[in-house]
Amino acid sequence: MLSKIRAERRWLERHPGEALDEALLDLFPLLDEVVGEPKESFNAVARDRIVRLEQAVAKLPQYDCPVKHYFVDGLYVREISIPAGCILVGYIHMQPCITTLSKGTILISEGDNTVKLSAPFTTTVAPGSKKAGYALTDVIWSDAYVNPDNERDIDRLEARLTANTHAEYLTRRNEMLRLERK
Repeated sequence: MLSKIRAERRWLERHPGEALDEALLDLFPLLDEVVGEPKESFNAVARDRIVRLEQAVAKLPQYDCPVKHYFVDGLYVREISIPAGCILVGYIHMQPCITTLSKGTILISEGDNTVKLSAPFTTTVAPGSKKAGYALTDVIWSDAYVNPDNERDIDRLEARLTANTHAEYLTRRNEMLRLERK
């Protein structure tokens, strides 16, 4: 188990001269290495934890996490390189995807439980999910999405595939369901 003291020590070793916001230690359940399967259901309290973590992390110096984009007919893959020690929070997924961890070890949480994932690892991600991560080592993380119209404009793809808030997700998801029924 990664104690709060060890987590603080690790932060200070990797970020010399930078202050650690101690609120992160309480907000970030990823510091408790609870191994289990990822959950794919919505929990308002858990989501609030992730959003509060996202707000706290936004105040810290930001990491450079290079992103590569790959395309084949009907498929878009987004690959992100995450350096060890990086805390990150993803967008809300608008559609299901397949996630692959091809390098490294990362703690992942949706706010209510934490899983320690090590490469190689592949799973499905449900629409509506929003996760936070803490890279224990350098990580390569990929999400693969259906891309039926072969869109290659990254801004358009991100707008289509992600939502910024749960309210936006629900509004857009309900609209998509309404259009499917027609």
